[in-house]
Amino acid sequence: MHEDKAEVEEDWDDIISHYASHPDKIPEFLADYFETHPLTQALELSLWILCNENPTTFQTELQNSPAGRSRTCGAVLRQTDLAYKCKNCGVYDSCVICLNCFKNSNHVGHDYTIVSSSGGCCDCGD
Repeated sequence: MHEDKAEVEEDWDDIISHYASHPDKIPEFLADYFETHPLTQALELSLWILCNENPTTFQTELQNSPAGRSRTCGAVLRQTDLAYKCKNCGVYDSCVICLNCFKNSNHVGHDYTIVSSSGGCCDCGD
């Protein structure tokens, strides 16, 4: 790389600001950039444009936000474990949620039953 990373990133801030108001020009700009710059640098700039900031900062903020946290508990239900089947929330007829997820969510007025699981995972994110 012919410039140090700080200089490149400073230039990228200007590029991002410019193309934020001209998003239709981004594909053409990136095509030219990929032809005239090292691949790793072009890919990194692409990430900056997609994130509209430093990708590392964006990733950290996303991971720490409610949207970045998994919406599934990951509980594995064994055969005969008790689970809840909520007809109002379940996307499919086979959707069940574990006892903890049911207790920690609002099902007031919903049509639900307690069932014996046939195995699988909690469908709390579904």
